[in-house]
Amino acid sequence: MHVLGKSSLTFKIVLGNNDGDRYELTKVALGYSTIELADIYLETQVADKKAFLIHYEHLGRLAAKSGDYDAVFCGHTHKASTEGFNEGKTLVGNPGELSGHMYGMSSFGIWDTELNTFSVIKITKGWIDTKIFKRNNYENINSAEFEEVNF
Repeated sequence: MHVLGKSSLTFKIVLGNNDGDRYELTKVALGYSTIELADIYLETQVADKKAFLIHYEHLGRLAAKSGDYDAVFCGHTHKASTEGFNEGKTLVGNPGELSGHMYGMSSFGIWDTELNTFSVIKITKGWIDTKIFKRNNYENINSAEFEEVNF
């Protein structure tokens, strides 16, 4: 989480069901103005879009069906996906898993608020090894290669 905090980008994060020491994660997040961390869910406004973030995909789909949000982002299944609800007015995106430990695909997602689209980005070469990053002061993050996944 320190890598995210040191970035110039803003990160909105919802904890999942297997995040270890929530107290320590919260303590680290509170040390950075660029990280907003939520325990169960997070409602947020980005540009002119309203978004809902939650770990559990089935609850994310319920939020999407409500029609209250432009985009809903969830996880839990570790499988990257994107779909539309409410005649395409509400986007639902799952970035998959950054670690790639369950299904062998390391990925993350990027939301384009202007187009209200969600791109899943697959890490095709290299991976994020937190022990190496810590030892090397986070210098080798650029060694990974990426490609966009289309659904």
